[in-house]
Amino acid sequence: VRVLVPNWFDDSVLSGMKSDSKSYEWPRPEHLQFSGKNSQQRALSSTDAHIPSPSHSPVPASGAKELWSKSRILLSNRLRLTGTRRDFLERYIHQANGVAVRFDSNDGNANGTDEEELSLVDGCDIYITSTRCGPAFFKAWRENKTIGTLPWLLHCQIKGAVSSPRAQLLHFPVCAERVMCFGAQEICLTNYTGPSRDYLKKLITLMGGQVTSSLSRNNTILVAANNTGPKVDKAQQWLTPIVNHLWVLDCFVRWSNIHPGAPKY
Repeated sequence: VRVLVPNWFDDSVLSGMKSDSKSYEWPRPEHLQFSGKNSQQRALSSTDAHIPSPSHSPVPASGAKELWSKSRILLSNRLRLTGTRRDFLERYIHQANGVAVRFDSNDGNANGTDEEELSLVDGCDIYITSTRCGPAFFKAWRENKTIGTLPWLLHCQIKGAVSSPRAQLLHFPVCAERVMCFGAQEICLTNYTGPSRDYLKKLITLMGGQVTSSLSRNNTILVAANNTGPKVDKAQQWLTPIVNHLWVLDCFVRWSNIHPGAPKY
């Protein structure tokens, strides 16, 4: 069994095709070995390592070649894209008949100023960012631009169809501020596996909570798919509140630390 660093999965998703696993193999992944370089150089080198050459660019999903229909797509500075990563995404957008809005000014990493980004919102159809903050976001909101996250953009291109960014919680930018008092939550999950478990963990983390792998008296909430199992028994013994996943989803949608005592939870 080969053990790979997580970057292999990220890079495969970004490129739209399976990356060669050899340079990602643990314990000495060539992909992460850039001795003598600063963090910025390592980031650039890491990106270069997995981005294919123009002759080997990833092929969009069937039906995706006209996906964006010449829509102008602005990638926000808040995505913190390196120059090479931004260039790759712009080529990827172009493959699906989109137009990537370019910054004239940059800081050496193909990112423009906040002022320029604000001015470019006027000429874009789709605004891609990570958080609901900043003048550019609120201008895009007022002008009814389509606003989504980078995972939404990649999801559309991989699926070959444009979905609403509001259809999935992680496809629309989150608030910049963490949920009030949610940082005190130590949450344990039980009876959830695979993508469902990962999805809940991501939502909890974005709100500022902590997910623990084991249940202890320090846990403030147990999120359970059903009322069976040793963790449920312990939580009942310790009087730890037990809720279902709807509590997590509602907290995320309302961006609020909802009391777990409602009957629906």
